[in-house]
Amino acid sequence: MLEPEAGSEAASCTGAPAVLSVLVEDETGAPVEGAEVLATHFGSGLSLLDVTDAEGATDAVTSELGEGSVLIQATLGERTSELSAVLFTCTPCSCSAEPAGLSLRLSP
Repeated sequence: MLEPEAGSEAASCTGAPAVLSVLVEDETGAPVEGAEVLATHFGSGLSLLDVTDAEGATDAVTSELGEGSVLIQATLGERTSELSAVLFTCTPCSCSAEPAGLSLRLSP
């Protein structure tokens, strides 16, 4: 039986979902703790909601929402960010996000 060569796709097959790093900032660029980040899959409507940590970050948005476009927006009270999009693409072995990270700036 043949074994996959080191470095080949089969040898590095993880099956782990792609994780999108999301950072929420205020108008000065400071991180915002407690902002709600809503991610919604454009095709299926499947969504998730998470809250940023003390560093203004969340890593809850993953390719487990599904392959394709996911729309993301942050909210804190009446302040919102612009709507941003990420594209998750998957192979049988792994998924990736483009872009790999987002910085969302809340309106003043």
